[in-house]
Amino acid sequence: IENFNRVFLETQSEYFTWIPADDSHDREFLESCIEILDSEPDVVLCACETLMKDELTGKPLWKSNLDSFRGNLSLRKRYRQSLENFPAVAMYGMFRSSALHKSKLFPRVIGGDMLLMQELSLYGDFRCVPRILFTRNGRKEWNSLDQDYKVFYGNDYPLRRISPFLLVSIYQYRILWRSELILIRKIEMSLVLTKFQFKQVLKKLLLKIIHIL
Repeated sequence: IENFNRVFLETQSEYFTWIPADDSHDREFLESCIEILDSEPDVVLCACETLMKDELTGKPLWKSNLDSFRGNLSLRKRYRQSLENFPAVAMYGMFRSSALHKSKLFPRVIGGDMLLMQELSLYGDFRCVPRILFTRNGRKEWNSLDQDYKVFYGNDYPLRRISPFLLVSIYQYRILWRSELILIRKIEMSLVLTKFQFKQVLKKLLLKIIHIL
């Protein structure tokens, strides 16, 4: 987490992107994203269609995009989309540095990439280049929850057994109330978040009931 944050804080460029060592960008990626950011000053993030491949066989696994953010959405709709349709791979898109500086960057919590995307949705629009210009290599095996806890917090982290869902929820409200939004907007977005969280809890309860039955 500190490496992700520090590498950005050491830069002074107008735009910024993180480049993962084990994935690949098409050579047109930078040019395509810069063209959109240059022409649309309200856009804070430009990503592209992303393809996930099996790292061993090269077989396509899935494709993602930012279609749910298409158009000039209102702040309320944009924030709700960031909650309902988490643009995970967009973290490897290109950012307007001024928007990243407004954010708290990656918090030291599992799901920090999701939290950063949600925070950036408070400050501007998201755009997607309608071409596959970024390919991710899917692992054969992903970390277990315990392995992720060890990576993020170490063996002695006192809140190790607290639900990641609860920790993310706490950070979501903290981010809203520490943002640069005016008070009425903070209250409005908090209501959007509370409604979303309530639905999530209901879904989890329903799944548990179905499992028991």
